[in-house]
Amino acid sequence: MSTFLKLMPIALAEVKQYHEPTNEVAPEDTVIGVLENDHKALYTLWLQTKREADLKGVEARYESDPEERERMNGKAYELGAKAQCVYELMWIAINDHFGVWPKMFLMIRKGWVLVQTPPPKQSQWRFGWPFAPPPEPE
Repeated sequence: MSTFLKLMPIALAEVKQYHEPTNEVAPEDTVIGVLENDHKALYTLWLQTKREADLKGVEARYESDPEERERMNGKAYELGAKAQCVYELMWIAINDHFGVWPKMFLMIRKGWVLVQTPPPKQSQWRFGWPFAPPPEPE
């Protein structure tokens, strides 16, 4: 088993203060429920790991030594991949807990409220969004 997987339960247990989302529930949101502490810990660990990855990437950009810059970029990539893994695990846990697998546009709001938001208008779709609907027939 990888070191990352072995250390995951320890890292989650070390999360003592949760980093709560700041966006309020919007009037158009459909409330699904409130997250459990396991979900909050995964969310917080994801944010912490993503922040570390982002900071390491910025530091690497300003490193003058090519070998050190390469090492730092490698660490930023590693942390970014681990953050993405924690993010995916968080959403798997949330989807399992609330039984919302077929639902799209799920968001976590202030107060740890899980909501489903209405889909954006087609003009708001961004290139590469994985769930973009097909273009309207003319």
